Amino acid sequence: MWLLVTVAESILLIFGSLLCAILLCLAAWRLMRPVHHPEFAAFFIGALTILAVTMPIGHSPFLRMVMLFAAIGAVPLWIMGRQWRANERLKHRHHHGPGAI
Repeated sequence: MWLLVTVAESILLIFGSLLCAILLCLAAWRLMRPVHHPEFAAFFIGALTILAVTMPIGHSPFLRMVMLFAAIGAVPLWIMGRQWRANERLKHRHHHGPGAI
């Protein structure tokens, strides 16, 4: 019985922290998109990760796993942010003509 509880806790820890990391990345994206720099969401996640690791509260296994998954998710978030920004630039240029900035 003890083994089943341990396995269940581990599974819930992994999936719960993964869900929280996804929500954290989504929130960071939503925060940075209105200022037209969604790629900064990755730097925001990185700063939060450093802060969580260096603060005394960062010793929680759940928080460490959330920050690990969020840091991994920050890489595609940065790539998607750069792509989004390039597309916005193209839309703006196409909408305002070739001489527009």
